[in-house]
Amino acid sequence: MKKQDITVILLSYNTKKITETCIIKLKKSKDFCEKKLGNKIKVIVVDQGSKDGSALVIKNKFNWVNVLSLSENLGFAKGNNLAMRQVRSPYILLINSDTFLNKDTLYKVLKNMDENPNIDMLQVGFRYANGGFEPCGGYLPNPLNTILRFFEVDILLYNIGLIKPIPVMGFSFYAKDREMEWISGAFMFLKSQVFEKTKGFDENIFFYGEDFEWCKRIKDAGFRIQYTSKIWVTHLSGASTHNENGSSYIKQLKGYLYYHEKYFPKYHGAVKSALILSLSLKTVLFAVLDNAKARVYKEILRESLKL
Repeated sequence: MKKQDITVILLSYNTKKITETCIIKLKKSKDFCEKKLGNKIKVIVVDQGSKDGSALVIKNKFNWVNVLSLSENLGFAKGNNLAMRQVRSPYILLINSDTFLNKDTLYKVLKNMDENPNIDMLQVGFRYANGGFEPCGGYLPNPLNTILRFFEVDILLYNIGLIKPIPVMGFSFYAKDREMEWISGAFMFLKSQVFEKTKGFDENIFFYGEDFEWCKRIKDAGFRIQYTSKIWVTHLSGASTHNENGSSYIKQLKGYLYYHEKYFPKYHGAVKSALILSLSLKTVLFAVLDNAKARVYKEILRESLKL
């Protein structure tokens, strides 16, 4: 097995305790891999203007970590791209601060890539903190599967074999290794040449949708994205994004609309109209069933009209 260096990049934004845990677990995986292979693993933490003292704590407690302290939150895409431009190693690992590696994670992913040179980007399995399975990818958006997702019938139609949904939720999909159309930005292990050729995430996207947008360009450039069921990490899912009052859902919707405006401009209007209709129906439905949810959907609808 070749001695290949890795640069690990993680973003931090007001998640001091979680980021500390992430780095501690990362250090164990780093030490294990370096001892086994004799390679070098560099770690870059991009602190996006945190107000909780994250950057100072990381600098003081983990002097082996390279900290890029930004004055403001530039977003997921810009933050990662900024760090990736500094990479000189053949491999890059992007993780969220709420993604926790196991001791042998780095060794195993590097071994997987070494044994499968046709793979350019690798996704591992995700588990929640309680050990439960978490979906982590699927099929690229198109006008049909996006509209069906807005109306929340995409998974039903997938289960009877009619469509390919954007996120695939069923465990059976992830039970075996497979080529993927897109993978989650919470863990992306890739060859540096992928970034060099595609220039990374689209910086017009602040957060949500940047992973499948980049994966589309990666696929279009001829690179192979692979999922492996043999390696897994823990993902707290949402701990690093501060989901409040439907704000994360609004950002997701904005990502979908931007993607269609960029790649399916003829259908952008139809997709947006379907979004407004689906939110209107949900607002009416939950007005009867759950007033709290109705208020959230009403706010989401109001914000969506501005998109």
